[in-house]
Amino acid sequence: MLALAVILISVPHPITRNFLINSSKMGWKLGETVWISLDASQGPWGSLAWQFNDSNDGIALTAFRSVFKLEFCARQPTPEFRTFSAELRTRSERNYNVSFPPSSSGPSEFVITAYSAVLALAQVLNESLNDGGIFESGNEIARRFLSRTFYDPVVGDLYVDSAGERQRPMCLMDFDFTVREFQEVLSYTRGKSKDDDIGSVNNRTIDWATLDGKPLSNEPVCGFNEEKPSCKAQGKPRCSFIVS
Repeated sequence: MLALAVILISVPHPITRNFLINSSKMGWKLGETVWISLDASQGPWGSLAWQFNDSNDGIALTAFRSVFKLEFCARQPTPEFRTFSAELRTRSERNYNVSFPPSSSGPSEFVITAYSAVLALAQVLNESLNDGGIFESGNEIARRFLSRTFYDPVVGDLYVDSAGERQRPMCLMDFDFTVREFQEVLSYTRGKSKDDDIGSVNNRTIDWATLDGKPLSNEPVCGFNEEKPSCKAQGKPRCSFIVS
């Protein structure tokens, strides 16, 4: 049994898959370790996938049960957003010779963020003009962004908190072995109310991939300081937490 329990990993998705495959081949048992993939934009790599149509697909499929993804919650697939997405794809390929991978759900979060920022700025500038502003005070313009929601039916509402930070709901995604894909199970909304809100998504539950179906212990097998005598005696791995 391993001394570590949680591994945070943020690398290109093919490398994440290789980590999982090789750890399985090294004897890491399903349910002993939780992998958390910090799912930043992956550009040409697309979404994290177990299937590469190679000899390791079976190993990867089993190992993926221990993987969670932490990323922005998916945007609602409204007709307006689908039209917007299709237009961006078309312009990217036509004007810049940039195409999105088939597994990609559409434009990256960076593209959507830039679009939302320009719209929010335009709205603030229009408000300033309507109120008789002449754009002499940058602080006054910046103040108009704070603690408010900018409503946008295309890419979704944009909330900016009192510190000027954009806040979007974050989702924990669990690998559903039945449908063989990641699904949102928990959402975390920050800033719009006094208390942060963590809630279930569509009443889904987490599959911990453990023998008893329960979460891993809050304490590593060898303790936080490797103080468990049994680990010292058997020479178990010294690391209890890894960040890649």
